[in-house]
Amino acid sequence: MKIEEQKTILLVEDDAIMAMNESMELTDHGYNVIPVLNSHKAIEAVSCNNPVIDLILMDINLGNNLDGTEVAKIILKNHDIPLLFLSNHTESEVVDRTENILFYGYVVKDSGFSVLDASIKMAFRLHEAYQNLKNQKIEIENQKKELQAEASQRKLNQQAIIESEEKFRSITENIDDFLFTFEREGNVFKPLFYTHSVEKVTGYTQSDFLSESTFFLKIVYPDDLHVVKKKLKTILQSKIQLSEEMEFRIINKHGNIVWVRTKINVTRNTDGQISKIYGLVSDISLRKKAEEELNRSTENLIKLNETKDKFISIISHDLRTPFSSILGFTDLLIGDEGLTEEEKKQYVRFIQESSKSMLDLVNSLLDLTRLQTGRIKFEPEKILAGSIITKSINSLSGTAFQKDVDIISKVDEKVIIFVDNSLMTQVFNNLISNAIKFTKSGGKIVVSASPSKKTRFYEFSVKDNGVGIKPENIPDLFRIDSKYTTEGTAGEIGTGYGLSIVKEIIEKHRGNIWVESEYGKGADFKFTLPVASPNILLVDDSKTDRLLYSKVLKNITPEYNIEIASNGKEALEKIMAAPPALVITDHLMPEMNGYDLTMEIKKLDIKGKPQVIILSGDIDRSVMVDYHNLGIKYVFHKPVNLVNFKTAVEKSLKKVLTG
Repeated sequence: MKIEEQKTILLVEDDAIMAMNESMELTDHGYNVIPVLNSHKAIEAVSCNNPVIDLILMDINLGNNLDGTEVAKIILKNHDIPLLFLSNHTESEVVDRTENILFYGYVVKDSGFSVLDASIKMAFRLHEAYQNLKNQKIEIENQKKELQAEASQRKLNQQAIIESEEKFRSITENIDDFLFTFEREGNVFKPLFYTHSVEKVTGYTQSDFLSESTFFLKIVYPDDLHVVKKKLKTILQSKIQLSEEMEFRIINKHGNIVWVRTKINVTRNTDGQISKIYGLVSDISLRKKAEEELNRSTENLIKLNETKDKFISIISHDLRTPFSSILGFTDLLIGDEGLTEEEKKQYVRFIQESSKSMLDLVNSLLDLTRLQTGRIKFEPEKILAGSIITKSINSLSGTAFQKDVDIISKVDEKVIIFVDNSLMTQVFNNLISNAIKFTKSGGKIVVSASPSKKTRFYEFSVKDNGVGIKPENIPDLFRIDSKYTTEGTAGEIGTGYGLSIVKEIIEKHRGNIWVESEYGKGADFKFTLPVASPNILLVDDSKTDRLLYSKVLKNITPEYNIEIASNGKEALEKIMAAPPALVITDHLMPEMNGYDLTMEIKKLDIKGKPQVIILSGDIDRSVMVDYHNLGIKYVFHKPVNLVNFKTAVEKSLKKVLTG
């Protein structure tokens, strides 16, 4: 077994504590680390070449008026070493400083070691590929010179090409990327060769691709095929374009989704017609995964920082007003002995109003922070929308009666939504309460619903004929940092954070909220709510198959969450706790097989039972008939045809939404 040689990393970090922490973590994961605190030590360590530096992790911001990009330029001028930049910043001007520097990645500090480690490994692979390609380029250039020198001897030319291709194959078989060549024959292009590495990336052999010109297009992921064909058509129809590059997904022989980058170069004859096509295909799945993790980490950090800033701003500004009022009136009560009893009572009422206002504000802030930090209990279920709306109308009927405001619900009693009952009651209470607040005596409020243009959602409306909202105030309605609030038609006051809470709750359900209003004529608050679970449950006792088909489903249905269970019993417990939109199950499993699971699902007394798809490697025709008798339309053998499987999943989910 080949033992991987320990890699030496030069860590250039001017923060001693951070350098120590990063060194320890890298050392713990098998790297030899040389930490230095400034640019001079970094240049010295590289120049010394003892030990040999395999990779440089460079802080982009170093002290002594010499930043990481300048140090990198000095080092890379004389040394060919892969380099990664580290920084606390993500601003574009910081990233722009790295332009024109040959480096292999940009890692935000605190992204987590998994992101850093993936970036380091990707840098080594990219550097190795770069060196191989550079050597190949030199080799090809030498061959080209030889061919030009022997242009007068056709037989020798042909022999040189054969030898060149043999050498080229030998080189390319030792890299993970694969190359291919096509040559024009009349009006069609025929494949000349694919390097052996094609099997590493796609799972298919060289002969699979050489036997059929369009084989590669058949394994392109269906959603990416249009873009790939469009780019190929563009270069084929052009008379001058010599290269093209594209990134897309393929489905390998094992059913896995693989991200690839394809670079195409062509040679043209004197008429501009393509004579040969050369391609380099690289597996970039790890890079894509690292990018996704980095983006998620960055987005989470930005969101947390924004939430913290907003919360501090609210506390420092909005709590000051009621406290100032309370302190002011208590000072008057204590210090002014000449106050009458009536004045004292009035001041106490002012203090009481300020205290209530402060309590409402604190409660609103607590609700907001619990929603934003995920600490609030969130248990969505299928509920009749009309029951929540009726409950809200009944609880607010007293206030509406006092103002002589009529509330009407036009929501069909059969409309079912997939929401958290408690949180959604808070949404309708808030919106209807607001409508009452801003509707004059004798006014009317109408609650209605209709199917949304957005799949899996219903659109709701709470409309009043009250005072309406000025156009310039609409952008501030849902913003926590602007806190928009005005008095109601009867002098009612609020905290200004109710709509911010409503927005958080609706977005937690993956919906949207907006308002349409004409000042002086009323407002119409519209929002979307899901009608089905966002989850798909995959049930399989094979860990490998669970991993494989989870990846397939994530690519087929990116808007759904993929949950897993290892047997029918575990799956049934999950279904009873939170019914998914779709269950995809194996047939033969311990504890409870797929057939028994399907039977139990049919018996469940729940609203909106999930659709079921059977996906099994060992199932005969008689068992398939049994499933069909249970009403199961889709029963697949493993390995499954992904196009047919994708169609079945999409149709099953559509049936969940349409009933």
